[in-house]
Amino acid sequence: MSAIAEKHASTLDEAIAGLLSRCTDRRGLEIDDLSPRIRAAIEKYLGGGALQNAEIRAFIDEIHCDDLCLIVACEKG
Repeated sequence: MSAIAEKHASTLDEAIAGLLSRCTDRRGLEIDDLSPRIRAAIEKYLGGGALQNAEIRAFIDEIHCDDLCLIVACEKG
């Protein structure tokens, strides 16, 4: 687990749970299914350093949850 993920683990899990709750069709996915992709996106687009919990929540709130679930479900087969 990266430094970002360790430092912000609870914020990430709460925000991902909120993301899933907004989905019209979760396609049977759970937090553990989406977490790796979202964590990687946060590290790529927000970087590290002085990252704040509010930035993480705002980033995740902008994700189109149904689209992400469709992509991840397709990847899983």
